[in-house]
Amino acid sequence: MTRNVGHLATCATLGEIPPGTHATLCDHPAGEPLPVRLADLGLVPGTPLQVRRVAPLGGPIEIELRGYRLVLRRADIAGICAVPLRPADGADPRGSALR
Repeated sequence: MTRNVGHLATCATLGEIPPGTHATLCDHPAGEPLPVRLADLGLVPGTPLQVRRVAPLGGPIEIELRGYRLVLRRADIAGICAVPLRPADGADPRGSALR
């Protein structure tokens, strides 16, 4: 679910962003409120993050934000969008799987 947020950037769900990519969380679609648990974990609009690893076959996603790492189920972050910024230096373009 990629969507355009203005003329400069394209917003994508966290599950669509490849590992090693830095991104910034964007506002939630249609003003839907963010689940309180995720907001308490620091997933609020404007927060920079990096997608670290993605498990195969629809498994969890590891992200790094605010100095710590989170591993979250895809179902929990299905509606959360971010604007990809750039791949990390030395990032594997194929990504890496959680082990």
